Amino acid sequence: MADHVGGQAVCLGNLGYLHYQLGDYGPAQTYLEKGLTLRREIGYPRGIALTLTYLGHLANVIEDYQSSQRYYYESLKITTLTIQAMPVALDTLGGLALCFIAAGNTDQSLKLLTLVFQHPATTMATKKRATQLLTTWQADLPSESLAIIQSPLKSYTQTFESIVSAMNLSTI
Repeated sequence: MADHVGGQAVCLGNLGYLHYQLGDYGPAQTYLEKGLTLRREIGYPRGIALTLTYLGHLANVIEDYQSSQRYYYESLKITTLTIQAMPVALDTLGGLALCFIAAGNTDQSLKLLTLVFQHPATTMATKKRATQLLTTWQADLPSESLAIIQSPLKSYTQTFESIVSAMNLSTI
């Protein structure tokens, strides 16, 4: 059994993500947390970061923004300071933008969403999730902000590195 811990972690994570997609949030959280425990046990940083990001997305759906922010920051520390996994980091930043919108910090959410939409390493799934976020929250964002978020890259000058370094992740 111990020889298959990595496989178990992947299966639990996949089951958690499947339940999340189906809207079964209780089982999703249970499976994701069990998978996270195993991934920590075997020391698989990419799997840990990805699971933390999914737990952050799940916490956002149930409007537990404090927990989602905690999951996202931990994932960002791993993806930016340890393994440099840009697509996972961008997905995490997209989810973190919702935390900032919910807290009334539209400036920070604007920076994150603009980066997510304009970065070449952003996956289609992340852009889709960010688009859904914008659709849900666009009434709370100034119209000029929406135009900036989806404008061509040349109009936006902040880089991934400058945004993440301003978050001071090493102290979290």
